[in-house]
Amino acid sequence: MELHVLIFHIVLLWFTDTSLSSEIIQTTDVIENPGNKVNLSCTHTYKDFLYLYWYQQRQDTSLKLTGYLYTTTFNKEADYEKRFFIYGDAKSGGILQISNVNSHDSLSDCVQIKQPSNLIANLTDNVKISCTHDDNNFDIMLWYQQRRQSTALALISYNYGKGTPNYETGYSTRFTHNRINTVTGDLTISNLSLSDSAVYYCAAKLHSASVSSPA
Repeated sequence: MELHVLIFHIVLLWFTDTSLSSEIIQTTDVIENPGNKVNLSCTHTYKDFLYLYWYQQRQDTSLKLTGYLYTTTFNKEADYEKRFFIYGDAKSGGILQISNVNSHDSLSDCVQIKQPSNLIANLTDNVKISCTHDDNNFDIMLWYQQRRQSTALALISYNYGKGTPNYETGYSTRFTHNRINTVTGDLTISNLSLSDSAVYYCAAKLHSASVSSPA
């Protein structure tokens, strides 16, 4: 299976006249295929905010305003009029929706990923999922899990080059992240259980791009 994978890494900035304490819950890393639609969400707990701004930062560039909400009114920036739309209520949160996504919308450039389509195994078996991509510059390899009936992606592990893998909580015992070289790696799941039945995504990033796990 060949996938052209786009990675959206989200950082939300608040601009206020004073320092205010507010809990912010937002999308972290989102993986999507070119041509699809992606929704990036954010909610907060400070009800007096009237403005909510969304910025884009491509690799090695400054932040650029894509648009903002004034209460519930969406205000567009000229370069983002066609495929970007923000809806919600600035007093509680909003969603940035990008239609027909392409590599220019992503934090990371588009990279072609090859991994197996479907794997069938028995309970308590071990299974290995392979991954290759086509760009030696992308030295970070990541593995994500999407469980059945869920749209959320859970970061399993990642590593830089052939360095020691970093595992997220709950994945350090039966999951083994192996990196053969910059463009090739695999994920082994040992002693399979029913909870392991899911879709697994391999992704790649440049070292200059930060890695974060879902909140």
